[in-house]
Amino acid sequence: MPIIVNLFLAAIQPKTFFLPCAAIILGSGLAALNGVVDGVLFSSLLIITILTQITFNLANDYQRAFLTNSSVVNSKNPKIFTARGQMLKLILGCYITTMLALMGLTYTSTTSANTGYVLLATIVISLLIILRVKTSAQQPKQTLELTLKPVTIFAQLSLVGALPTVVSYYLHTAQLPFDIMMVAFICGLLSLLVLLATQIKEFIKASPAIDSAAIPKPLKHLINAQKIVLISTVIATALFIYFAYIPQLSGFFALSLPSIYAAIVTIEHYPETDVATSQVTKISISCFAYWVLFVIGMML
Repeated sequence: MPIIVNLFLAAIQPKTFFLPCAAIILGSGLAALNGVVDGVLFSSLLIITILTQITFNLANDYQRAFLTNSSVVNSKNPKIFTARGQMLKLILGCYITTMLALMGLTYTSTTSANTGYVLLATIVISLLIILRVKTSAQQPKQTLELTLKPVTIFAQLSLVGALPTVVSYYLHTAQLPFDIMMVAFICGLLSLLVLLATQIKEFIKASPAIDSAAIPKPLKHLINAQKIVLISTVIATALFIYFAYIPQLSGFFALSLPSIYAAIVTIEHYPETDVATSQVTKISISCFAYWVLFVIGMML
């Protein structure tokens, strides 16, 4: 099997699809609440979102394999050089394909609406900047970075949560009211839980055995940050339901909260690599359920 196919298949990580797909479901659900339902558009958005996430996964894989791995950074092995070139071509190809598909969908859905093109340009430029940062040559990391970079936070909040929600709603309705911007930001805020969970996993993986009775301060800060994000999201969602006159049954989202909270506090009692790895997936699924239940509540 060609190496480029193997690289593409390796980037198909279903657990990374939960959050961006939840944002599409959220935006489409809010559009349906206003009487606009388009199954073809919804399906097309899901496919494009998955392709975008695969492109993002490829960039992450490239960064880990060729930029932060000290054993291969200065390697002269021709196989590594070939794989690196193939991966860069694959990233570029996936990016161009995804953006062209999004351009076509935007054109057919909004015709001459300027707002749609502004959103499209925002996504195209933002993703390009992020891919450029993740594939830029740099020295291998000597120590684990405990502070998340602004570009990483921006990528997670905007491309994983906020922008998919906004684009999904706008392409359905050709409107972009303030309350939709608000819930899109809330969606992006909740997506930070997965970013923090991934950082916790990397910290535990890079650290020696951690005693649950004496958790290091950096790990405590990450866990507390998760709790703050979760509480802030719940309060903001409840305020959105109240002020936007969303059906009260949307409060079904609360059913997913125990699962999210349990995944966070478990790390305090079992700070182990296997547990931290599984928690990333659990939090992703729980955040997906958070918005799916929210949308179901709106439909009832």
